[in-house]
Amino acid sequence: MKMAERLSHTQRFRGYPYRDEMVNNGVLAAVKYAHKFNGDKFDNGFAYVTQIIFSHFVITIKNEKKKYETNLKLIQQAEVGVMGNEEFAQMSDAHARSIADQKLNDMEVAKTPSKGGRGFGLKTGYTKEERENYKGGTPLKRDE
Repeated sequence: MKMAERLSHTQRFRGYPYRDEMVNNGVLAAVKYAHKFNGDKFDNGFAYVTQIIFSHFVITIKNEKKKYETNLKLIQQAEVGVMGNEEFAQMSDAHARSIADQKLNDMEVAKTPSKGGRGFGLKTGYTKEERENYKGGTPLKRDE
């Protein structure tokens, strides 16, 4: 549990609102697959557990993004709600649909694979400029 909690506080998983769910799924998977570790073949059980937790964090993120996309599509296809003020209902419905359209468009653009990519990327915390200026050591700027 401590390993999953600590891994969830790393920079690439910190910004997700469903971090607790990721931790729970990671711990559950670690317990589920712990019996498959072969101590005769490998000597680093911590790396085995960490990799299981990491992969289930990524699976949780993918599942949550699918749910979010489904919700946006439902908003996009929704009928005008039954409210007392018909004009307000139409205006709010149009606004919700325009936001859903924009978010879905952004998600489609993000899904298109870049050079050698597969369409899914975790948050790295580094800007594009910092990644391009990376020469060795650390991509973060240091006061020298």
